[in-house]
Amino acid sequence: MVTIKDIARLSGVSKSTVARILSNSGSYSDVSKEKVLKIAQELNYKPNSLARAMITKKTNNIGLVIHSRIYPVISHPFFASIVSSAVDAATKQGYSVMVFNDKEIQNSLDNIRQKQMDGIILAGYVDKSIVQELKSNYIPVVLVNDLIDTTYETSYVINDDFGGSFQAIQYLIDSGHKTIGFIHGPKDSQSYHQRLSGYKEAFKQGKIEWDERYVVYQETPNIEGGIQATKQLLAADPLPTAIFAGNDMMAIGVIKEIKSRGLQVPYDIAVVGFDDIEFSSIYEPALTTVRTDKKLMGEMAVQELIRQLEGADEANTITLPTELIIREST
Repeated sequence: MVTIKDIARLSGVSKSTVARILSNSGSYSDVSKEKVLKIAQELNYKPNSLARAMITKKTNNIGLVIHSRIYPVISHPFFASIVSSAVDAATKQGYSVMVFNDKEIQNSLDNIRQKQMDGIILAGYVDKSIVQELKSNYIPVVLVNDLIDTTYETSYVINDDFGGSFQAIQYLIDSGHKTIGFIHGPKDSQSYHQRLSGYKEAFKQGKIEWDERYVVYQETPNIEGGIQATKQLLAADPLPTAIFAGNDMMAIGVIKEIKSRGLQVPYDIAVVGFDDIEFSSIYEPALTTVRTDKKLMGEMAVQELIRQLEGADEANTITLPTELIIREST
């Protein structure tokens, strides 16, 4: 294997100068640069990643930490798209991505330190302690699909959760619905809080009072969670004429439970979801939902992290637009 020492010997340039030239750092003459690059090309020199990291203080490794609620990551209908997109975007920029689960917070942090990540993307429901520790160690961080209250300035890539929810509820109100159930995800998720705020604002602008009985909190935002939340909503009197679920997985659970009662969607109860996952258009009935750009979310998270790695100090909040997609369930 060709080393820096070989290039230094053949080019007549010191090893330290060769290292500076190959890492494009420090000072050196144009003559030395020409000699070194010529010899490196002739020898088909490929830099050792560990040696390069020791010189540049960079490993070109990015960590992507997924909350333990997001399981399984590889096939999750929402987060799998974000992870795949982030990996593609990072690879194009010369970075490798390592995916961690935060089930054991300290283990995740230890892994990140040992593998010398240049920066971290945190996706999903984020524990504030992780952000605090990373930022206190001067590790660049970008949060995806959630907001947290932290003393550190932090960059975010989020959806317009408020606007998407507001548009969905306004559409239902304009369609004649006044008793609309809302299924909130985990209470510690700011994304769902924003969706609830959009729900309330649509009622306010429609001059209709919303009723707390029709807001259900569900800590497990999946199909089973949607089923359980719907059981609570269908125990209310009067029944809701429409249900807005905080994500599509829960909305599918809503439809399943409504059907199990011998009721029809949308004739008895209309259903709207949020995210527009792949299953939404092929489920029966096809789900009306708020579309989010999951691919763009992954790409923008990587771009924002690289911006920080290249020296930007200020934090950014990138809010991606949403779109209401009307299908058979309404």
